[in-house]
Amino acid sequence: MDAAGLGLAHLVGNSLGGYVAFQLAARGRPASVVAFAPAGGWAPGDMSYEDVLRAQYRQLHGGCAAD
Repeated sequence: MDAAGLGLAHLVGNSLGGYVAFQLAARGRPASVVAFAPAGGWAPGDMSYEDVLRAQYRQLHGGCAAD
């Protein structure tokens, strides 16, 4: 960003790109961040990603996802 002469930027990233966007956010570089399925997005043992997958399933298929 420095080499390109950019100050703050709006960042969007998926997977590793989401992780990089969060790392830049920790350094105060982005104006905003949108991260899709960021790598390392959940702490070890945090199973809340299952709730995200169920919500995505419902959006794609309607109704409720099987538990």
